[in-house]
Amino acid sequence: MDQEGLLFPKSGTKKKRKKHMKSILPGDQPGICYLCGSRQRIEDHHIFFGTGSRTKSEEKGMKVHLCAECHREGPEAVHRYREADLYLKRTAQRQFEKNHTRQQFREIFGKSYL
Repeated sequence: MDQEGLLFPKSGTKKKRKKHMKSILPGDQPGICYLCGSRQRIEDHHIFFGTGSRTKSEEKGMKVHLCAECHREGPEAVHRYREADLYLKRTAQRQFEKNHTRQQFREIFGKSYL
């Protein structure tokens, strides 16, 4: 379609898609819940979420695959139950610190969970 004369013509170039880094957590597998092993309704969970942190989580591989029950819906889901959330944050930080310092972790995520 000819874009000439339109109020907001589209540019001829496409945006580059960001390559998503694989999870750094040991044992995380696509299609299997990291916490319970279920293969039903699997979702990506960014361990550090919220303003700006989701992008940092993605860049550093700090995400896991969780079933909807462990992610959002169940009574002990990571978005509802602080202990489950802290478990994943601490596990991710330990993995990160195998190749980086705690100070580097703090600079990226704002605080230490260990």
